[in-house]
Amino acid sequence: MGDWWGRELGWLRRHAALAPFGILAVTALLVYFAGPGRWQGVGSFKLAAEQIDLAAALYAAFAVTVERGVRMIWWAIEQRRKDREKLVNQGRAEERARVRKQLELVAQETGIPLERLLPKEPAATE
Repeated sequence: MGDWWGRELGWLRRHAALAPFGILAVTALLVYFAGPGRWQGVGSFKLAAEQIDLAAALYAAFAVTVERGVRMIWWAIEQRRKDREKLVNQGRAEERARVRKQLELVAQETGIPLERLLPKEPAATE
C-alpha cells in the first residue's frame, strides 16, 4: 500500500481541508447569481441553504477537474523531458557513428591504424 496509499491520503486531506471553503465560495456565487445580486440578510441564508447541494456538486467537479488537470500537466512535462533526453542520446550516437566513419576513411587514406585515431574510452568507475 506504501506510495499509492500515501498519495491517496494526501489527496483526501487536501480536499477535506479545502472543501468547506470551496463550497462556501461556490454557494456565495450561486446566491449572488440566483438572487437579486446583493446580500438580502436572512433571506439570503434561505437561498444559500437551497443552493448548497448544487454548490457541493459543482465544487467537487471543479476540484477533481483541477486535480486531474494538474497531474496531466506534470505528466506531459515529464514525458517531454524523457523524449528530449532520448533525442539527445540518439543524436550523440549518430554523431559518434559519423565521426567514426570519418576516422575510418582517414585511417585508410593515411595508413594510420584506426585504434590510434579513435579517442580513448574513459575508464569505467564503480
